[in-house]
Amino acid sequence: TVDIQSKVVDGQLENATGTIKGKQLEIDNVQTKEKIKTSILNVDVKLTQKNQMINIDKMNLQTDWAKIQAGGAIPTTINSLDSFLKADANYDLNGTFDCDAAAIVSQLPITTGLKDNAQITSGNITGDIKTTGTAGQKQIQAQAKLANLKGIVDGKQAALSAPITALVKVSPDKDGVNVDNLNVSSSFLTINANGNLEQIKFDGNADLTKLQTELSHFVDIGPYKLAGQFKESAQVSLSEQ
Repeated sequence: TVDIQSKVVDGQLENATGTIKGKQLEIDNVQTKEKIKTSILNVDVKLTQKNQMINIDKMNLQTDWAKIQAGGAIPTTINSLDSFLKADANYDLNGTFDCDAAAIVSQLPITTGLKDNAQITSGNITGDIKTTGTAGQKQIQAQAKLANLKGIVDGKQAALSAPITALVKVSPDKDGVNVDNLNVSSSFLTINANGNLEQIKFDGNADLTKLQTELSHFVDIGPYKLAGQFKESAQVSLSEQ
């Protein structure tokens, strides 16, 4: 059942309130012939849009393999992001998600690149996004983690030796938005970066042998054989010349 009320003014959504409830749903991917299934679908949302900002009173989504919750405000432009991050701005954002990686991959083996002889038996993708305040400055922090990824390959147990995590923190600066920290970490790869929307500095370290050993359990990487260590430090310009 679908019960949604909304108002659109000058082609833009002004508000939306409603619920969606479903049972035994199935979506076919015509190209890959995969099917996404869930025995339940519950969506409950209430939001408004004003001054380039979407205000979420509530947003909840639940399926067999995912739970998502969000509340607060979301900027829709770079200018509104700058306003959102001002220390005295009365805006906040919080959200969480929790997904069953095994259930998702089992339904989308072609899309996710799962090997024919592999089966994922466990794994979770979790994360959150929130606003924080330190030293009179507001910051958006988002993080995600893939943990407890295990499976069976050719009848043998296989697993990632450590979680894969990602973290990003952004805050305002005089020219717009600053990337205070961007970090990706795993047993085979580490990336640290910071900068702004015009220039990013990063350091990366990769163990190519371990990358192949761990990922090739589950993902078909073709005929390539990887080995050795890789380190790189660079500065990337994103501005238009």
